[in-house]
Amino acid sequence: LPPEVADSAIIDMKAHTDDFFLLTNAGTMWIAGQDVERVSGNNSDGSNTWHQVKQGSQSTNLTNVVEFSGNREAAYALKADGTIWTWGRSIARGNGQGETDVNHAVQVNRSGLPGGVTLSQLGVYSYDSSGDASNTTGVLALGSDGRVYGIGWSGDEGEIITNNGDFISRWTAVNGTNGTTPLTNVVFLATSESSEEYPTAGVIINGFGGNNQLLTWGDNDDNNIGHGDSGRTNNPSVPAGFTSSDNPVYLSLGGHAASYLNI
Repeated sequence: LPPEVADSAIIDMKAHTDDFFLLTNAGTMWIAGQDVERVSGNNSDGSNTWHQVKQGSQSTNLTNVVEFSGNREAAYALKADGTIWTWGRSIARGNGQGETDVNHAVQVNRSGLPGGVTLSQLGVYSYDSSGDASNTTGVLALGSDGRVYGIGWSGDEGEIITNNGDFISRWTAVNGTNGTTPLTNVVFLATSESSEEYPTAGVIINGFGGNNQLLTWGDNDDNNIGHGDSGRTNNPSVPAGFTSSDNPVYLSLGGHAASYLNI
């Protein structure tokens, strides 16, 4: 562990390809691994050592983080005040401008979000089969209105946000199974944040007294999301094997697998 961090101070940790993320009860973030040059958050590329993420300037630590999502390409973090911060490669700042690379955390704009809507359950995704992640990083978030919003590249191999595959520069609601109206009544969101090569997403829809529903979409590879061996599923759809008797409350995607917890 970083010398500054006691084991009792760790409230969340995630291990992904090449990188390991820590979140402390002080809201600080630390990253280590063998390929941290894009997400160290402090303009350092030293391998196998801990890097504390900075914000705004290289002299200020990122603080008050309550949740995060990231991989070796980019990271997004939610602060206690409801603001979202990002750093890494090909990140979206939600300000109507194109992708950019930043080596420390910068605040994400709210452009495109309805007034009063807050975000949580951040989920990063990317497509990195060539190793350069060109035009492929994005993030989804669950709105307090039960809709899913996204910014960034919609996906080279799976249309995660919209069906046009372009860079989404302002927060945009993800459409539902019909591809024309937004998803609603979402209670849980997951993305393949730990699998940079195959961007996928999934949600659990509130059953309102009945059983919840499961939907997945994105890049199909070896039945990783229940929609076949290849191609892509552009609109959220019920995966093969899921039945009306299932009642999911938790979902995990990535590593060529989709797993959900039934109750």
